[in-house]
Amino acid sequence: MTESTIDGMLERAATLWPQKEALVVDKHRVCYAELLAASRKVASALAALNIKPRDRVGILANDSIEYMSLVFGANLMGAVPVLLNRSWPDEYYPDCFKALGMNALIVSDGMLHDRGMEILQAEKLPLALISLTDIAGGSNGRLPAAARGKADQTAAILFTAGTTGAPKPCCLSHENLTAKIASFVKRVELNEQSRLWIGVPMYQVGFLAPLIAAMNVGATVIMSTITDPESMRMTLIREEVTHAYPIYLHHWLPIIYGPNFKVSDFRSLSHLSLIGPARTLRRIQRALPQCAVQSIYGGPEGGGGYCMPRSDDPMAVRIESCGRPFDGHEVRIVSPDDGRELEPQQIGEIQARGKGIPQPCDFGSRETDFTADGWMRTGDIGMLTEAGNLVYLGRESEMLKIGGEVVPASRLEALFLDHPDIAMAQILPMADEALGEAVWAFIELRPGADLSAGQIIEYYQTRMPETQLPRAITFMEDWPVSASKIQKIVLKDLQKDWRAV
Repeated sequence: MTESTIDGMLERAATLWPQKEALVVDKHRVCYAELLAASRKVASALAALNIKPRDRVGILANDSIEYMSLVFGANLMGAVPVLLNRSWPDEYYPDCFKALGMNALIVSDGMLHDRGMEILQAEKLPLALISLTDIAGGSNGRLPAAARGKADQTAAILFTAGTTGAPKPCCLSHENLTAKIASFVKRVELNEQSRLWIGVPMYQVGFLAPLIAAMNVGATVIMSTITDPESMRMTLIREEVTHAYPIYLHHWLPIIYGPNFKVSDFRSLSHLSLIGPARTLRRIQRALPQCAVQSIYGGPEGGGGYCMPRSDDPMAVRIESCGRPFDGHEVRIVSPDDGRELEPQQIGEIQARGKGIPQPCDFGSRETDFTADGWMRTGDIGMLTEAGNLVYLGRESEMLKIGGEVVPASRLEALFLDHPDIAMAQILPMADEALGEAVWAFIELRPGADLSAGQIIEYYQTRMPETQLPRAITFMEDWPVSASKIQKIVLKDLQKDWRAV
C-alpha cells in the first residue's frame, strides 16, 4: 500500500516503523521518526522565510541526511524542490533559475562559487538565497494539510545528465514516483529487512525513486559520499547490503575488479540492478553467483526505471533483456522513419507511456519528446521479444554508421570489456573517408595492467570485423562525468589526444 504523495509516504513510514533505520550516509544514521521530525523542521523554517505552496525551491548541497530532509521538508509545506546538479559549471545556473521561475535557493557554504554569485547578482534575479543555517531553527509542528501537494502536482524537478547536450528539466509528480513502487518492490523482492545501497547522487531520480520504494516497505537505504571503489566496497560489506542499485557499470566494475574483491565478502548481497550490455552483465553474474543480476531500463525523462525483469526470471531474461514494463506502463517499438509500430524482433525507437512517465514541464521544451497520442520518444533503439521483454540496444545518437552498417556503440563497448586488462570502454565515431565513420575507442586499463594500442588491435583482430577495429585509441584514467554518466560530449573534445593505430 502506498500514499498518494511522497511526503505522505514518509509520514506513513514514521508511523509504521518509527525506530527503524531509514537512511545511512557514510557513518551517519537516522530512523524514520527522526527523518520526519527533521523534515518538519525544514518545512516550518521555509514557511517562516515566506516560502509559499507551489514555490520552486532549488537545493544545491552535498549529499547527506540533511539533503533528504530538505526534499521532504519542501514537500511537507507544499513547495517544489528543484534538485540541482552539483557538477554544473556556474554559468548554467542563472538560465536554469530564470527558466524555472525559481523563488529561492538553498545553498551550502562554498557550493556556489564566487563566479556563480557574481552571475546571479548581475542577472538581478528575484531569488532568495537561503543557507543551511537559515533553516536550522524550524519547529517540529505539523503543517496544515491544505498546504500539501496532491498526487498530480509536481513533487520534484530533476534534470537529465546532459551527457550529449545541455541538461533538460524533468517535472516529476507524486504519482509519477509512486506509480512504480509496487512493481519495483515485487521485482527486486524488497522488504522490511532489506538494506538497499544506491550508487548515485541524491539529486538524481536514480536515488529518489528507489528511496521512495524502500520507504514503502520500511527498508533501509545506504549511500556512500566517498566514491572510490575500495571505500564503496567496505561500505557494502560493513552495512551488510542485500540490494545494490549502482545503475551504471562504471560505478560497479571497479568494485569487483579491485584487488581486494572476494565473493565471500558479499554473502548478504542477493540482488544487483544495473544498466549494461548483456556480455558484461553475464560476467558480473559469474563473479557474484549468489546474486540475481537484473537489468533495468528508464531515465530521468521517464521518472526513473519503468521496465525490469523479475529476480526469479531465467538468467537469459534478467541479463539479455530489461524485462517487461511495470504495471500501468507500456512500451512499444516504432520505425524511426515513419513512426509505424513494429512487430516483435524488429529494431526501432523505444517509446513509452504510463502513470510514471512525467509530462512536459510548463517551462521546458519537452513537448517535442511526445507523440500526439502521449507516447514519450526516448531516442533509444531496441526491440521487443516475442514474450514482450524489452531489449535495449543503445542511444540512437550513439549508433555508428560503418560502411553502410549500423553498429551500436554499446555492442562494441561490451566486446572491449571482455578483455582481461580493460576496466572500462567508451566508443565514439570518427570521420573516415572510406567507411563514413570508424571506431574511436576510449580505454581505461585495470590497475596494474600494461597494454598498448597495438596489443589491443592484435587481440581483437580475430574477434571483430576489421571495419570495426579502432582507428584511434585514447587511454583514460579519469572520466568526465555529469551526475553519474560518462559525458561523451566531453570525450569528443579530446581529439588532440588521439593515438592513431
